[in-house]
Amino acid sequence: RVLSLDILRGICIMIVLIHHVSIDSIPNIPELTGVSGFIFWKIRGLGWSGVDLFFVLSGFLIGGLLLSELEQFKKINIKRFLLRRGLKIWPSYYLLIVVLALFGATNWIREGDFSEQLTQVIVHVLYLQNYFDIGTNGPTWSLTIEEHFYTILPFLILAIYHFSGKVNKNLKALPIVMSIIII
Repeated sequence: RVLSLDILRGICIMIVLIHHVSIDSIPNIPELTGVSGFIFWKIRGLGWSGVDLFFVLSGFLIGGLLLSELEQFKKINIKRFLLRRGLKIWPSYYLLIVVLALFGATNWIREGDFSEQLTQVIVHVLYLQNYFDIGTNGPTWSLTIEEHFYTILPFLILAIYHFSGKVNKNLKALPIVMSIIII
């Protein structure tokens, strides 16, 4: 764990929460004018950047874990990696999907007949909502991106490692090759 990055992730979460809060949903909130109002509205306007920064930090931390494992063992245990990542996200995500489905607390489940509703739930369960025009439920779009990233990254790192290994046998070439691919 890196304390400074954890603090930065916490700030990102707060920025996103403030961005999504409705003033009407906060009881007894004082009028948001003056300095406090200026700060609140500026932070609220930056909410989109909290998600972007969270993605970058997640990529940095997860990529670092994978690169460390690769450097130490010359391989990545992909099954173990995916299972560990999944166990951090799947329980709360699937609980959210079940609660939303049971209580009809989302607009994407209420529309259409039962087969359409079932399709919409399955699409969300399989993290495919960003590919179908069925309407997403709040933050599930970002979890979909995160799941895709977790699924692709270890394979990408291994492919680049094997490619860069032909050029240079140590891991120093890996960040250079990855930077070229990103650019």
